[in-house]
Amino acid sequence: MSKKIGLTLFASLGIWLLLAFQFLNGGIPSHYILHDKNMPSLTNAWGALLIPMLTYICTGLHEKYSASPFDKKVIAGWISAILVGIIVSVVFLNNIKPLVSWLGLILLAISLIVRVYQPQYILGFVFGMSVAFGAVLPTAFVLVLALLSATVHLLLYPVIKKMITT
Repeated sequence: MSKKIGLTLFASLGIWLLLAFQFLNGGIPSHYILHDKNMPSLTNAWGALLIPMLTYICTGLHEKYSASPFDKKVIAGWISAILVGIIVSVVFLNNIKPLVSWLGLILLAISLIVRVYQPQYILGFVFGMSVAFGAVLPTAFVLVLALLSATVHLLLYPVIKKMITT
């Protein structure tokens, strides 16, 4: 069995067990877009489809573009992204007011420095936030950050570097 299939099955089992636990203990929660009750809600149950699909795609992308898909830097990036996702979840769930207002800017600054468009960061962040917010909202958020990060790292930085060296 390939590592991609193995990791996808492992992630699938994890999210399905989490959803089963939630179902048996009060029901699977839903979250409102932008934390606004006038907006539609998204159930955590979407994670049963999204997490396996995201794991398969991210692992496949990483295998395609990396000579060594499971080296220490990749694993460290994945674990770091999980920890950032957990920290973001804790800050929001506990409504730590000073950090809540700065969190978006902090994550934006991180995305300008770290190449968060790489698959291990996307997957780790979604994993880290899935317990608290399901998979859909973290995926949408990290994809916006990833798009910004890719734009800066792949388009803007080379232009600036060329202007400086010319």
